[in-house]
Amino acid sequence: MVFCLNAAGSARKNGYRSWVKGSLGALAALLTLVALFNYLMDPLWCFDHCNRWNGRQIGFNERLQKTNLVTFRDFPYRSLLIGSSRVAALNQNDFTGAGAFNYAAATMIPAEYEEYIRYARERRGRDFETILIGMDFFGSNASYKKTFEAPERYFETSNSFLYRYRMLLTGDTLRYSVSNLKANGKQVRGTYDRGNVRTPSARSRADRENLMREQFVWFSTEGYGGHYRYDERLKEKLQKLKHDNPGTRFVVFTTPVSKPLFCLMLRLNRLPDYERWLRDLVKVFGGVYHFMDLNSVTRDYDRTFTDCDHVYPAVGTLIAHRVLGIPGKAVPADFGKLVTKRNIDAIIAGVRAQCHECGK
Repeated sequence: MVFCLNAAGSARKNGYRSWVKGSLGALAALLTLVALFNYLMDPLWCFDHCNRWNGRQIGFNERLQKTNLVTFRDFPYRSLLIGSSRVAALNQNDFTGAGAFNYAAATMIPAEYEEYIRYARERRGRDFETILIGMDFFGSNASYKKTFEAPERYFETSNSFLYRYRMLLTGDTLRYSVSNLKANGKQVRGTYDRGNVRTPSARSRADRENLMREQFVWFSTEGYGGHYRYDERLKEKLQKLKHDNPGTRFVVFTTPVSKPLFCLMLRLNRLPDYERWLRDLVKVFGGVYHFMDLNSVTRDYDRTFTDCDHVYPAVGTLIAHRVLGIPGKAVPADFGKLVTKRNIDAIIAGVRAQCHECGK
């Protein structure tokens, strides 16, 4: 009887051990599959492989993703592009001969530039030859509500212990991987290739008009309207960029917006602030390529803009060729005028003369 009980207990114990081993084995197999899938897709841009499934990537958090690119990949770049999503939409390869890396991200504002430039400079190991900055007028709004984390948080995350390997096993990474897989057959706002080049997605006229209406609401309440207050420290922030990068050439340009959005800015009585903004840029940098006015490109917004303030790649090429003086591309004469201390009064007078087109 005792022997039978001992045998039964031993069988139960062996059965329990087998169940534990089987469960652990199944869990290990599942985690391995998750890690392999996340590695294959690499939605956080921690690795450098490219395949048919990860060729289109959603920029769900460009600050983190591009910081991962800077941290984990070779960084031979001689120049740096910085700015908001309007600059992120530009192809870094269009800046021929500059060897540029596009570190721009959605809603990035001047207060962030210093830290991202510093991090990229440290990764490079020496000063950049050229820093190209796309300045947005909405970035002059001191009341702008920031929804992003401080740059240091992203740097700390990328450099945390075994970060890129730990992230292969997380549910969030798996969710991003699945989203990227779906993006290969689904219309999204825009996708990146593995070379850090963003391409806008084609959208119907109805979708485009809906998006523009949403943007108009935002600019009316946050970007240009509401409690807009000119950032009194803007010039100081930009002067510090120059001071911290003494061996670097700065190429600065204002980002273009469509005629309807430019006219909205005027109707919200932002012209005095716009003029001050332009004068401050010229005072700091000496010269600025000015695309944010009414010109042949911004008036033809149905063909040149994907929405209110993001240009098609062909227009991005024009911007690159204008600011670097690259030959071989016919850039309209009125697109990207160089504003200096000598001609700024005439440029501003020209903008004022355009106000009648907006009913002002």
